[in-house]
This record gives sequence, C-alpha cells and structure tokens, in this order.
Amino acid sequence: YNPWDVGTRREAVDDEAALGELVRELGADGVFLDTMKEARPGLRAAVDAVRPGIAFEGESTLALERICDHHLSWAQWFSDSAVPGVLRARWLEQRHMLHHTRRWNRDHAEELHSAWLNGVGMLVWENVFGAWVGWSERDKALLRAMLPIQRRYAELLATGEWTPLAAASPDARVVASRWADGETTLWALANRGAAYSGSVGDLEVELPAQGIAAFVGSEQIMVAGGGDASFPARETVRLPAPVVRVETVPDGFAAVEPRPLTAVFRRRETGTYGEAPYVGEWKPLPPRLHDFVEVERPAPRGRFALSVRDVKTGHDLAEARAYASSVGARLPTEDEWQLGAEAGVLDLSGPRVWNWTESEHTDGRTRFAILKGGSDWKAEGSDWYVDGGPQDPSYSLKLLLLGGGLARSPQISFRLAVDLP
Repeated sequence: YNPWDVGTRREAVDDEAALGELVRELGADGVFLDTMKEARPGLRAAVDAVRPGIAFEGESTLALERICDHHLSWAQWFSDSAVPGVLRARWLEQRHMLHHTRRWNRDHAEELHSAWLNGVGMLVWENVFGAWVGWSERDKALLRAMLPIQRRYAELLATGEWTPLAAASPDARVVASRWADGETTLWALANRGAAYSGSVGDLEVELPAQGIAAFVGSEQIMVAGGGDASFPARETVRLPAPVVRVETVPDGFAAVEPRPLTAVFRRRETGTYGEAPYVGEWKPLPPRLHDFVEVERPAPRGRFALSVRDVKTGHDLAEARAYASSVGARLPTEDEWQLGAEAGVLDLSGPRVWNWTESEHTDGRTRFAILKGGSDWKAEGSDWYVDGGPQDPSYSLKLLLLGGGLARSPQISFRLAVDLP
C-alpha cells in the first residue's frame, strides 16, 4: 500500500475501502505498508471487515501499542552493540515477527546474528530499485543454515520461554540465546569475531569466524560460517548502438556536431549508470535523496543527424528499435538527443512526451535505458513520483526495463538518428 500515491488514477472510494476490496478480490494474506511505520486509523477495521486477521507489516519501527494489530514489522537499519541486543518488539510480543534489513550494506553478518539470536527473519533485498546489492557467499550460507532451524522450531521460537543472551564465551565473543518449553531446549549461538573453540556456558563448540551454531539440549545440530565474504560485484554493460551510415542528411533530419556534455540525474536510490548510489549507509532521506547529480559524458562517436519530430508513442524500446531499423535508421543515444535539443534542432513545440534513446544497459539481472525530454503529463502530490513536465535537455531519466509490453506508454515516443560521414 503506497499512501503517498495521491496524484494518479484514484478509486471512487477512499483508500481504506479500496484496499479492503483489493484484499477480498485477491484473497491476500497480508499488506505491506510502504513508507509507513503503522497503518492509519481505520485501515485495520476496513480490511478485517472483508478478511479478518491478515498480516500488516510496516517499513520501520513499530510503536509498541500497535503490536496488537500488526503481525510483522521491518527492523530496518537498527543499530546494535558489539553483543547483539534484544529486539524490543519481539521481547514485548514474542509472536511478532521482524525482518532485519540494511539495504545498502554489503556485509550482513550483524543483521544475521541479531536475527538468529532473536528468533526473527531477514529481508533479502539484492536489487534495490535496479541497483545491485547482492549477498556474499558467506552471508547466503548463514541464511541457508538458519532457515531450516527457524522453520522446524517456529512454535518454540514464538511461544517457548525465551532467555536472550543466556550464555557467552569467557571473552563474550560468542553469545547464545535459549528457548525452552519443558521438553525441548534450543540454543542459538553467534560468533561476533574470529574463529572460536571452547565453552559457551555448558556447551562446547567450534565456530568459524562470524559463524553460527544451533544445539538442542547438549547436541549440536548445525554449525555454519566461514566462506567468501567479498561483495559479488556485477559489471553494468552498455549495449552498443548500431551504425546506420548515410551520405547525406535525410529529409526531416538535422545534422549535429559531437562534443562532450553534462547530463543531470535525480539521485534517488536508482543511481545513474549502474553504480550503487549508496554503499554501507543508513537510509538516505529527503532532501538529499532527491538531489540532482551531474554526470560528465564523452562526445558521441562521430557526426550524426536526428529527426526533427517525434515518430509515435505506444512502443516499448524493442519495438521502437525495430521501427527505426525498418526505415533505415536507428534510435539516437541519450547524448545525441541532448546535443540535438541543446542545438535547437529538435521540434519540441507539440505535445511533449518522453523519448526513448539507444542507451540500454544490463548487469545480467536488470536492464535500464535513459529517457529524455520530459512530458506534459505530471503526477502531483508526492516527491516520490518520477519527475514530470517538460524537462531541460540535460535531464536524464533512468527507466528500468520491463517485459511483456509493460514499457509501452502514451507518454513515451522516439526520434530517429543516422550516422554521417
């Protein structure tokens, strides 16, 4: 549920009624409350009226008085001490599930240890709005080891007698939490430092650096850790623009000379040309999140000509490319488009729509392209909307590419380009 979405197509009823109807129609099990700590008054009642008891999960620290009607919450960017602390919401209501997440971190050991010792979950977010933030082999292995234990003993973790930090190694490098129900005693151990061999309370354990272990009674049932903790970087590769060389400038085209230029992006959380905009940071907030970023761009590869007018709307990038090829042309790159607009050779007098450019990039998981020009249509009411309205030629909009025709839009057109001698 996006409470900030107030400027697009609105339902004929209020948000509470609309969300309740959507839950009924889908048979949904839960609602994620984007940007919200907790549901607004009335939302719980509206949803319960059509499907009682479904889960609500907010994006931030949940007020304790709302734990009674929110089954889950994010433990987002929770700070911690050298010895992992106790999650307040979990301590107050042991059945409340939290999900640790630090979206821009490349080392998740702290979150994993806290989740393990508190009996809660993790949010794996390896693609943050198109920016690759993959997990290391070590962190993936820790999570794979945790999950079967947490699922097997879910009832014990939620209702058993929980003693946080019930035991520790003599140097407090390794700490352990305990859950018991009179029949079963589960121990969760986490090593916050280098490899350790020795006692943790009455337990004897060998743990790799940053490793974890599980015991039922005095029997060890799992140990995990070690492995490669390096970030699994992905290179973002630009697909080369085709060469369509002609001897003279076609009718309806204008010649442009290449030169270096400066493009401008809105920072947000998508970055510009494939880099992660934030690394190891706590959540960046407005206004910094919405700052403009200048990117120096090299001159295009040679002289070129652009069609003065837009061609047509309603095509995705592949379809625009196919049309351009069918008439003996190609799409302009974002830099060529900008140079043409700055030179005043593009006709921008008609209804303004965004323009596709030959700028596809991929890291093997995510594809994106750059739109130029802006559009007459603009969503109002929230800073989270993409920038609308006519834009300066330097402004570049990074659009994540979707399949299935979902990138077709009456607000996106394209122009044609050819290469000149």
